[in-house]
Amino acid sequence: MAKAKAAGAARAATSQAKKSPARKTDVFAAAAKPAKDAKKAPSAVAGTTLKIPDVAGEDVHAALRFFRSAKLQKKSAEAQQKAADEELSPIVLGLFCQAWIAAGGLPQKPYTVVNNKGEELALVLQDKSNAAAIREDLLDAVAAELPGIRDLVDPETSFTFDTAVLAEPGVREKLNEAIVAAGLTKEQQNNLLVSKTVYRTRESLVPQLLTLANGDPRRLATALELLQGLITRYLNS
Repeated sequence: MAKAKAAGAARAATSQAKKSPARKTDVFAAAAKPAKDAKKAPSAVAGTTLKIPDVAGEDVHAALRFFRSAKLQKKSAEAQQKAADEELSPIVLGLFCQAWIAAGGLPQKPYTVVNNKGEELALVLQDKSNAAAIREDLLDAVAAELPGIRDLVDPETSFTFDTAVLAEPGVREKLNEAIVAAGLTKEQQNNLLVSKTVYRTRESLVPQLLTLANGDPRRLATALELLQGLITRYLNS
């Protein structure tokens, strides 16, 4: 009797399993679902004051005052240095470009800037332009001064899904079943991917700039200003 009941229960369970459709895996929902173990950020707590005792000695109390004073002086000095740099940089850039043209190539290092009192600063030039990415708008701006720069870069295009198309009815489900053969409409196929193009240099731009500028110091200076992210210049004491 017991065996018959057990067999009946097993058949019922099997029958129920056959009736229940298998749940499809939704890779998009799974990717968007937040982790269950995510912990809440701790709430803010009241601050704690650490009072230096008198027995620590006056030198310790004076050190705190000096620290605060030095911090304020540092901020003031940094602001003054920034203003001086903004005043010097255009002049130094022009002088550097003139020296570059006069030498017929990149001037010999180190580069030193000196005033009428014999006070000196170092000009540092760092070339980061080899195999570097350049945005199209920046390339257009540089090409306005140095048209030949387009011959030194290659386009590099990446693609991403357009989220608006991905949210259209049926698109996500079709992609979930088969990304490549999704069976999308022609319009959806054309708009699904968003492309982003940057241009990557084949080699360092620095050795080519003088030729591209055709010996014009203004064009050379403008190009260096635009390419500051790739060909870094700064003054140092």
